[in-house]
Amino acid sequence: EALKANAEKQLQAAKDLFQKELDQKLQNKKWNNYLLSDICTQITDGTHKTPKYTESGIPFLSVKNITSGYLDFKNTKYISLEEHQELIKRCNPKYGDILYSKVGTTGVAKVIDCDNDFSIFVSLALLKIRKELVYNYFLEYVLNSPYVYKQSQKLTSGAANRNFLLTDIKKVVVYLPNISEQQRIADRLDAFSANVKALQTNYTETITLCNDLKQALLK
Repeated sequence: EALKANAEKQLQAAKDLFQKELDQKLQNKKWNNYLLSDICTQITDGTHKTPKYTESGIPFLSVKNITSGYLDFKNTKYISLEEHQELIKRCNPKYGDILYSKVGTTGVAKVIDCDNDFSIFVSLALLKIRKELVYNYFLEYVLNSPYVYKQSQKLTSGAANRNFLLTDIKKVVVYLPNISEQQRIADRLDAFSANVKALQTNYTETITLCNDLKQALLK
C-alpha cells in the first residue's frame, strides 16, 4: 500500500512538473502578445447537425478523440464520403491545422499530424494558422499551457453544458517569440515531454504491479 501510494504521488508530481515547465517556458510577457484571431486565417467549428452515421467510411471526430493527447481514430464514428464532402466545404481539417476542444472538456489543443481524411463535430474548433507568425507545434504547447488553459476555462460558459464559443476562442491571448525561437523551444519541450512520459509510464506500471501483487496475496 505504501509503495502504491508513493507511486501515485510521483505520477502526479511528474504531470505537475510538465505543466510547470510549460508555464515557465511559455508565459513570457516580453514576447509579442496576440489574440488567436490575429494569428489564424480561419477559426471555425465542426457541423452543428448530427450526421447520418455509417458502419464504415470517413472518420467523424469529436472532443473525445483528442483529449488523450493524440488523434484517436480507434474509437470513432463514421460518415459517408458524400456527407464528408459536403461538410468540408465549410470546415476542412488538413495536416498541420490545430483542433481545439470547445464543448464539454474545453481548452485542449492538438495539431493534426496525419494525412487522414476526416470531418469534425461542433465540439471541436479548427484553427488554420498564419505560418509566417506561428509554428503549429509551439502553439499546441501554448494552448495547453496553464496560463492559456485558465483563460479557456474562464471564457467557457455554462455548467452542465459547457461551451467555449468561437467568439470567445478568438479572444484568447498568447505570447509569441519569433518563428525560429518558437521552433527551438518546441524541440526542447518535445524532449522534456518524452522524459516525463517515460516517468509516468514507470509509475503507472508500478501501480499496476502493486494491484496485481495485492490480489495475488489475497488469493
